[in-house]
Amino acid sequence: MQQHWMLFPVIGMVFLSLYVGLRMLALRIRAVREDNLSPAYFLLNRGGKPPEYLTKVSQNYDNQFEQPVLFYVVVILVLVMERGDYVYLALAWSYFIMRILHTVIHTTYNNIFHRRNAFLLSVLALYVMWGILFIQLLHA
Repeated sequence: MQQHWMLFPVIGMVFLSLYVGLRMLALRIRAVREDNLSPAYFLLNRGGKPPEYLTKVSQNYDNQFEQPVLFYVVVILVLVMERGDYVYLALAWSYFIMRILHTVIHTTYNNIFHRRNAFLLSVLALYVMWGILFIQLLHA
């Protein structure tokens, strides 16, 4: 397997974050224009109540910079150590796909059980990657 293939799910995550960020910006503008949310609200995220559609996307944007950091780190470590294989690649794609699903659920109909399942599957893929790396380090 060519090691650089591991970067495609990483690049996908970056573009997912970009998409959610741009969507959040558009919804902030909408909230100010259509829902009378004061622009001053965004100074400290206080002094008003944002509409639900904006809150969902804002929370999801925050999510893009929490757990995915561990994904970026494990992929970098796998690449630096030249350990990339089809198992890691499948897990990386699984993680990315579950994060897309989580984002779609979170920012649309927001069913907590569906969202939880997508999140847990992404967590499973991520920690299996870390587990494999840990085992490989023990045997190095």
